[in-house]
Amino acid sequence: MNKRVFELVKSLSKNEKGYFKKYSQKYIQEDGNNCILLFDAIDKQEQYDEKEIKNKFATKKFVTQLHVTKIYLYELVLKSLEAYHNEHYSMRGKLYQIELLFDKGLYDHCEVIIER
Repeated sequence: MNKRVFELVKSLSKNEKGYFKKYSQKYIQEDGNNCILLFDAIDKQEQYDEKEIKNKFATKKFVTQLHVTKIYLYELVLKSLEAYHNEHYSMRGKLYQIELLFDKGLYDHCEVIIER
């Protein structure tokens, strides 16, 4: 997971990173958003260095289960990417809706979506 989360964070554009921070605000906890802290720390690194991260966040509770926080961060970044790019890929959503309606036998409903 170390390499995967690092590669994902580093692959984001400036706009995607900004969107991630806004998107993740709804997950803020009382002591701050650990995912944003970890995200920023990883983003500043040239190569992933877990020892550096553990030292930086030695006083934070989440560092004792850093592997769990990294998994959560990875999933949260993916969800924010999905939301960010949703407008560009809205056709996939429409196709999925058509498939659902088709499976339910609502063929005239499918036709309405296709005509739009």
